[in-house]
Amino acid sequence: KMVRITEEELKKRAEHNYGRLFDLEEVSLHQLNIRKIENLDKFCKNLRIIYLQDNAIQKMENLKRLKTLEYLNISMNAIEYIEGLERCENLNKLDMTLNFVGEISSVWNLRANEKLEELYLTGNPCATYTYYREFVITVLPQLKTLDGIHIEKTERIIARQMFEKIKESVQKEEELYKVKREEVKLRYSANKPEVIEDPDEDPIDKRKRFFSEKSEYCPETKIEMQEVMEEIKMEKENIGDVMKQEKKERQLFMSDGRPFNINEARIPFSMDDGSPSELV
Repeated sequence: KMVRITEEELKKRAEHNYGRLFDLEEVSLHQLNIRKIENLDKFCKNLRIIYLQDNAIQKMENLKRLKTLEYLNISMNAIEYIEGLERCENLNKLDMTLNFVGEISSVWNLRANEKLEELYLTGNPCATYTYYREFVITVLPQLKTLDGIHIEKTERIIARQMFEKIKESVQKEEELYKVKREEVKLRYSANKPEVIEDPDEDPIDKRKRFFSEKSEYCPETKIEMQEVMEEIKMEKENIGDVMKQEKKERQLFMSDGRPFNINEARIPFSMDDGSPSELV
């Protein structure tokens, strides 16, 4: 089940703020299989903290009008390009861990965020580039930490002195990445089988087949994985609902035939011990 960021959904997430959105400062929208960032800038213009981690978001959008935003956690999504935050003038911390940013040049789009002090790009393709750290700390002089590691003054000076060499190296690696990325897209399209749902196929066999198939780690397979995990979650919830609905059969006797010596079956009864002719 894909969740959309609607006004109704935001009000549910704003219970701690009595459902008010106009002065909401923090919202948690993680692990909801969200595909698109929307309506936050329309209904919650005073947000300071947004948690969007572990969804299926592919594009950073509809965030420009969030002038008060200080911390955005958008880790574990399917984002390939850093964008859309130029006008978030109070942004102080950005967590993009475990996304698919390969175009390291998109870091330039954070240069206008003068208050940005903490950036996390661990687990992105660009973090494997030879001069990844040197490039980022030079392009973004406002940063104090990168991937949780403090930026020393001396390493920044050295990186600046080498920047032409660094920039040339990074550009080459980025071009190579772009070529490989296009090849991955082509292979994914060519190898993706036609989805023919078999209504008689056992759900467990279906899951085993999915997880046994070899696949490349890319945004497309991340989205697929998200969908499958969501299906499994829904199935578990449905099983739980069925079990709750099942009524437990009343037991009057133990397995050896002896009756329960207390009213475990909770059968209503009354006893009048004032009548000697009545025996229980």
